[in-house]
Amino acid sequence: MNWIGERVSWKDHGDKTTIVITPQKKQWQVSVFFAWMVLFTAIGGVMIYQLFTDLDRQSLIFTVIFLSFWLYFEVKLGKAFLWMAYGREYIKLNEAGISIKKATGKYGKAELIYYQNISSFKLLEEEKNTYKNVFESSFWVIGGERFEIKSKLKNLSFARKLPEQDARLLFKIVEKRLNKYKKQSLKS
Repeated sequence: MNWIGERVSWKDHGDKTTIVITPQKKQWQVSVFFAWMVLFTAIGGVMIYQLFTDLDRQSLIFTVIFLSFWLYFEVKLGKAFLWMAYGREYIKLNEAGISIKKATGKYGKAELIYYQNISSFKLLEEEKNTYKNVFESSFWVIGGERFEIKSKLKNLSFARKLPEQDARLLFKIVEKRLNKYKKQSLKS
């Protein structure tokens, strides 16, 4: 097993290469995130309780609208917390293609892209001093992908929130293996 930084492990198995990327997590961030989630859930609970009290029409409309927004953000918050606690990105390169699975625990769907469908593979540069960069580097956001594969059918991005140096090293490894397996695939 080879390591790039603290979060990326990779291994050549002869006929395939596997890469595992774990999310960045610091204990204080997990604790703050959990506290935020508990308090946000409590706010929703209080608002749900308000539905069963004697509310006038305007207050009822406000509470229902508030709860619809609250539910949306509660789901987003839950997904982000589960990703931080149990998330993994699994990348497998072999003669068939590149498979990318973003899993929370054991749950996730692997997406396979065949080499003949790949039009480009690139490292996404961080846009310094932009709102997007600041937002995506926040620990409560899942995004921040560093690589993008464009294919005829769809575009996939992966390698969430990798530091620039780790991303560059991993990019070289993936690009080299991608070319190697692509050539093997064309010979078959």
